[in-house]
Amino acid sequence: LQQLFTQLGIAPKQPLTAPQLMTLASSAAVRWIEPRFSPRIFNDRAHTIMDIDAAWLNHGLYGAGQIVGITDSGLDTGDLQTISPDFAGRIVATQVLSAGGTLADEYGHGTHVTGSLAGAGVRSGADPTTHSYGGSFAGVAPEASLVIQAFEVNDSGAIQGLGNDPYQIFAQAYAAGARIH
Repeated sequence: LQQLFTQLGIAPKQPLTAPQLMTLASSAAVRWIEPRFSPRIFNDRAHTIMDIDAAWLNHGLYGAGQIVGITDSGLDTGDLQTISPDFAGRIVATQVLSAGGTLADEYGHGTHVTGSLAGAGVRSGADPTTHSYGGSFAGVAPEASLVIQAFEVNDSGAIQGLGNDPYQIFAQAYAAGARIH
């Protein structure tokens, strides 16, 4: 691609003008051109897919009184003083499972999973004090309390800190009050 751009006199990684786009499109080496959009990650489809409204509106189930254990790559900043308002005030215990590890989520997966399960949706317009979650990105149980267990991922992508016996992880979360994991 770099060579083609050079041959056509187009600067790489710069927005194309209409004449440059036409020149590029007329090249035999080009089979397809489409606009490039920067990806934006949202969690707004899970709500509908999981039919959460039925549990909330028909049964008044918001997760209140439940403590859920989540073992993943950490949560948000890892600092309970600066954590997202979608989780703030509902974390009853944290456990870092790898020596020298951290609660901070350096990969984003743990924060995404926690948000899908128990994000309060505050940053997207929810009001937990009135159980108003419609239109927000609130998770399935936005009023549940959390036990966060963070493992580490090394440079080769291998998970560190889980060990071979998952019972140990469940027992730790259970001891902290979690009855759902």
